[in-house]
Amino acid sequence: MNKTIGSICLSILLMSVWRIVPAMAAQVEDYAACKDCHIGIEVLDENHNFQCRNCHIMPEHRVKPIQTHKMIVRHPAATAVVDTFCGKCHRQEIDRLANSLHWTLAGIINQTRFLWGAQTDSSPRYCAAPNSSMENLPPPSGNVRSPADLVDDLLRRRCLSCHIGTQAIQKRGF
Repeated sequence: MNKTIGSICLSILLMSVWRIVPAMAAQVEDYAACKDCHIGIEVLDENHNFQCRNCHIMPEHRVKPIQTHKMIVRHPAATAVVDTFCGKCHRQEIDRLANSLHWTLAGIINQTRFLWGAQTDSSPRYCAAPNSSMENLPPPSGNVRSPADLVDDLLRRRCLSCHIGTQAIQKRGF
């Protein structure tokens, strides 16, 4: 008799789970309520008082639930995405900044290369910003054979690794 009751209870339990599991699978986590976890985030100012997704989620993903933090753009003012997030309201500022010595790092790059003998003068020829009218720093040659190779390696590893729009070396100590 106990086996029969046990079988009935097990059957009821399995049927209940059978109905609950699809409902649970259909639920999608939405991380759109950022301030529920990220306590202490303030509004930038009265002109930027809008949802986090306006500045941290690419437009094509804004209509979907935010299912993973991988969809989140951590730094919307980065050179690669600044037009997408800030261009609508800040077009003049972006255009002015995009050709500045600060954004391009042209001053640091070309002065350093000139002082190390990697180029004949300090005229802005190379830059770090991908949307600049200048050339990007030459790609690494693989081996350090000349002062130009050495200075470009130094610029990549130290000077440019922290600048906006450049990728730092992903090694310990850098």
